[in-house]
Amino acid sequence: MDEIKEIFMNINQTTDKNIIDTVNKHNNEIGKLLLKIELIQQAGSFINSSCNEVLKEVENDIINSLIFMSQAFYRNSMMCLRSAIELSLSYVYYYDHNYEYILWKNNKVDMAWAKLFSEEGIISEKYLSIFISGQLKIEEFRDKIKECYHECSEYVHGKYMYMQSINEMQIKYDETAVKEYFVQVNNVADIMILLLFIRFGKEYEFYIKLNDKIDIWNPIIKRYGGEWK
Repeated sequence: MDEIKEIFMNINQTTDKNIIDTVNKHNNEIGKLLLKIELIQQAGSFINSSCNEVLKEVENDIINSLIFMSQAFYRNSMMCLRSAIELSLSYVYYYDHNYEYILWKNNKVDMAWAKLFSEEGIISEKYLSIFISGQLKIEEFRDKIKECYHECSEYVHGKYMYMQSINEMQIKYDETAVKEYFVQVNNVADIMILLLFIRFGKEYEFYIKLNDKIDIWNPIIKRYGGEWK
């Protein structure tokens, strides 16, 4: 029992040191990410939906990924991000398909990735153009989602070059891994924010209610050519 306790105490000391190193070197990036998470939380609080628990799980996934990353569990952090992408798309889909949400919630059906990207899916031009005007770069947005999902999936599936142990990182701070994490987590957060603002922004007047955070959400929308109707 004492040996087991010592092992976990050593792990705890290591992860504590990793957290300190990460926060000291990336305090600014962490602060900006937390503002995006706060924006997602606030946007969700205005949406009247029976599936808001799915959105809360997206928030939890992103926060958990940050915790794992700060401890130097980099592969685990990417697993959380992949889940966040899946649930982000599922949330918007289930908002408009309540019956399917009930089936999914009761484990009667699974969410099919192909369904989300079909011609009738929530990432189609037909769907997104209903809610936002301007030259929305649908294909570019779709490609970003697929690219981000693929990259996170490489960690989930344990592809050789993405295994943490072979890169001699194990449980210790790694600057390259941290930088890659911030690229991916910001992609995931931006995807969620853009989906929320496209689908719900006009209906729930986000541009008024969340105007104090316009410096966060407006550049994301404009990046893909979107404008409010």
